[in-house]
Amino acid sequence: MKMKEIVLAISAHPDDIEFFAGGTILQFSRAGKDVYFLITTNGCRGSLDPQTDLEELVTTRKGEARAAAEILGVKDVFFLDYEDGFLDRVPHLELRERYIYYLRKLKPNIVLTFDPWNPYEPHSDHRKTALAAFESCYFCHYPLFHPEQNLAKHFVSEVWLFRSPTPNNWVSLTSKDLRVKIKALLKHRSQMQMLVQEVLEQLQAASVDTSILEQMDIKTLVDIFVRQEAENVGKEGKQKYAEAFKVFKLGYVEDVKKILQSL
Repeated sequence: MKMKEIVLAISAHPDDIEFFAGGTILQFSRAGKDVYFLITTNGCRGSLDPQTDLEELVTTRKGEARAAAEILGVKDVFFLDYEDGFLDRVPHLELRERYIYYLRKLKPNIVLTFDPWNPYEPHSDHRKTALAAFESCYFCHYPLFHPEQNLAKHFVSEVWLFRSPTPNNWVSLTSKDLRVKIKALLKHRSQMQMLVQEVLEQLQAASVDTSILEQMDIKTLVDIFVRQEAENVGKEGKQKYAEAFKVFKLGYVEDVKKILQSL
């Protein structure tokens, strides 16, 4: 009997996964895989308004994350609630241990997260999440690491890294996939509003006329941005629309397969 395939996506913030892997998550869930999200920070700094109530924003973003995940067919969303923007204050081994706990609890075959070796990643939360998550996939099957968790060791077969400068796997997205991804992103209303405001302010700072964009609603603008990015990534993988990943197969399985084939 074939075991149920399980996928865990580990992100720094609510909305990271939908941006970089929303279409792929949708395809995983449609294929019958159990998909879970593990969100590391509370997202309390996802606003350009200096008067923002941080606690209220955290509550809002958790609700948005759950609503977006539901659209993509995700079974459950877990939050670690570290402070947004200050993940570097968290000891690396503490974070790795917490990820290991969820890997052993949920037992995913595939884990998605940021690429730890993206040299131009500007966000420290992304960098911190990436390395701890990747290491946790390696150490979670060694039982002498954190036996106090009282959870059986677990082997992760594959790690899919998004925002990678050296992708080796392009997931083709249909127009329908893209529409559902955009629908999920729009559930992150607070972040889509911030994204549009941020883009407009950047263009204005560069003396670009934004009058046409200012006449469009948020849904239209997000659709344009996301569709253009999917087209750009698709060109790299010779697809119309795509999301790109650096896929690692962990362990010795592939190496042993090659040895057996040569015998």
